[in-house]
Amino acid sequence: PLLEQLSEFCNAQLFLPWSNAEYSKANYVPERTNLLFWGHINSRLNYEYIGKLADALNDIKSQLSIQFVGPVEKNINRNFYDLVEKPNIKLSGPQDLANLELEETLAAFIPYVEGNKADDVTTLPNKAFPMLANGLPLLITGMPKFLKAPFVLRLEKTMEEDLKLITS
Repeated sequence: PLLEQLSEFCNAQLFLPWSNAEYSKANYVPERTNLLFWGHINSRLNYEYIGKLADALNDIKSQLSIQFVGPVEKNINRNFYDLVEKPNIKLSGPQDLANLELEETLAAFIPYVEGNKADDVTTLPNKAFPMLANGLPLLITGMPKFLKAPFVLRLEKTMEEDLKLITS
């Protein structure tokens, strides 16, 4: 969005910083079974989509699970706790990414709801850099201005298309 605003005045270019961690290609594990959300667990998450995805993964008997790692907002919507009761959704407290076992992680999952002014202008959140440095592609929802790149996979087409994208 900033580049668009500046384009009438100059030819600005976007420089994206990288992670403070050195790139580490993820070790290959034949069956990666984890979608990882690593960050603040709050009202900006798309609970409805997350629930539908978890149910759809369960319906096709997928081994994939969704893991939430991070601090939970004090007044979190009750819908989040309904989600973590699903058998394929896990919740862990805050942890440094370096302390997580990422060998079985398929992708970083960033499921934001559209309509939040702060997220709707996000090009690439800070948490994306360490995830990418660990060799994890990004699965996203919401954030219409998000960077378009081969390592960014946008969900919320149809659930059938999303499942095919995630499980293939």
